[in-house]
Amino acid sequence: MKKILSIVLAIAMVAVMAVSAFAVNSPGGWSYNGSDNKVEKPSTPTKDEKPAGPAVQKTSDGTVVITTDNGDVVLTDIDGEWFEDDVIAIVAKGLMIGYPDGKFHPQDNVTVAMVYTVLARIAGTSIAATSGDEWIANAVAWAKANGIADDADPTAPATRAQMVKYLAAAAAVETDSLEWVLANDILIGNEKGELNLDSLMTRAEFATILNRYLALNK
Repeated sequence: MKKILSIVLAIAMVAVMAVSAFAVNSPGGWSYNGSDNKVEKPSTPTKDEKPAGPAVQKTSDGTVVITTDNGDVVLTDIDGEWFEDDVIAIVAKGLMIGYPDGKFHPQDNVTVAMVYTVLARIAGTSIAATSGDEWIANAVAWAKANGIADDADPTAPATRAQMVKYLAAAAAVETDSLEWVLANDILIGNEKGELNLDSLMTRAEFATILNRYLALNK
């Protein structure tokens, strides 16, 4: 009888040792609960949730309503367009806004002063103005103080080449500005590989390039 009990105890000890060894050596992190004599599955770690995107609502007629810190912005001319996501992101950040007619006017050109103004907003500075002339003067003054402004007419439409230079200056880039924007995919060519640096910058292109620029600082 004692021999049988000894055999039973020996088997039990071997089983416990096997489970313990499993718990220690298990690459998946399984553990052994001795009090309940159970092997427990490791808890699944909670994955980091992706940050929520801008609050956006769409209506059946293609109207896009973007919630910003300064209220809702209603745009009727971006739904389904190639630049839609970029415009939404930039508007949600308060860097660009729509027009009183409820449109973004994506094909309109961006002036040099507007580029200065948006770069100032990115830097945390609001360009105060009570009139158009004062706004332009303040935008130019800020850009000059920060080493961004050149001798270009601030009321003139900005070219893609100027945009490259202003972005590089705002980022304090010490290398060639064109090489920098290309290396960081801020500016890309069209399907023919053309950069069209002398072309005027549209609002849609501006929003898209700004979004790529901001992605560098995430």
